[in-house]
Amino acid sequence: MLALFLSYLLLYKYLILFTIAFSASVILPLPAAAVLMAAGAFASQGYLDFNFVILAALLGNLLGDSLSYFLSFRFGRDFLMSIGLKKILASKQFAFIERRFLAHDLATVFFTRWLVPAPGTTVNLLSGLYKVPLKHFLLCIISGEIIYVVSFASLGYFFGAEWEELLSIVQNLYTIGALTSL
Repeated sequence: MLALFLSYLLLYKYLILFTIAFSASVILPLPAAAVLMAAGAFASQGYLDFNFVILAALLGNLLGDSLSYFLSFRFGRDFLMSIGLKKILASKQFAFIERRFLAHDLATVFFTRWLVPAPGTTVNLLSGLYKVPLKHFLLCIISGEIIYVVSFASLGYFFGAEWEELLSIVQNLYTIGALTSL
């Protein structure tokens, strides 16, 4: 599947990068970090402009995070269940993240943008459900997403053709981090 996204990235450039970042931030399990790292590598080879890579990914992430926050803030848990998120909201993983979130809401929002991004969408939903003030939420996601986007795009840029090997190492580190946080 990643190969398909990379083909689209070369064809549609910043539009597909924005779309993948946005969709992954809202709810879809897409390989956004891998695509972002590849975009950085493609920028180092002259296929893309690095500044536009940062801009497209950052806008996609911020708008996706904001949309999931807004939907849960405005419509609540019943709406989320009615649009097919019932299994997610009833899962043990959601309950675990919810407990952590309630103990450290703003820190959780910030760190799930870049350090442990897997539960980021869940944290967006929790932020809305528990009515985290919008300006606090935005401050956390903007600062965290800047770190995430610049870090992954830069890794791809500086490692160029070896970005796939680096991605494998980064994914293993994230897996280890996720397992130790349980």
